[in-house]
Amino acid sequence: MPSIYTPISLEQMTEFLNNNYHCFCPQNTIKQGGEHVFSLSLDPSVVINVWTSIHQGKEACAKSGSDSIKLTLNSAINGRPLIAKQSIVKRTQNWKNSLFSRMQEILSVYFEDAEGIQAKAQESKPSSRFASEKQINFALRLMNRMSDNEFVSLFKRGKPSQNELEKMTSKDVSILIDSLQ
Repeated sequence: MPSIYTPISLEQMTEFLNNNYHCFCPQNTIKQGGEHVFSLSLDPSVVINVWTSIHQGKEACAKSGSDSIKLTLNSAINGRPLIAKQSIVKRTQNWKNSLFSRMQEILSVYFEDAEGIQAKAQESKPSSRFASEKQINFALRLMNRMSDNEFVSLFKRGKPSQNELEKMTSKDVSILIDSLQ
């Protein structure tokens, strides 16, 4: 039997996730582009995000062929993906079975290496696009040469902390360094 597109309402998705995964406390939020995304908390640092393809103000998901339901394993701390694979669920008459199967796959990956995934989720610098330790230390040294008032008059804000610098991109810290020199 060929797969047939099935519209899925926000109510159906909420009911399915609450009935099957209530222990992970599904939380519905609106993300980029107005899409409803459910976050299921596996622990304080790891979530499964279910990207529903249902947009704010709409009663059901995107039209046939427009988008699928996606599942990702993400850091609850900084939102970055923790596994490369993104699971996809097609919006067909068997969407509930498919979503359940994909969820079980992600849960298996998580529970096979929970400690490793939790450690990865808590890393403060997820990739090379973030400022290096050397850049951060240099920016801190340059900022320490300047009074708080001088910094505020130049940048219209207080000095960023080391923690704030660690969350900035390498490019942004480079711009800050150039401005301070």
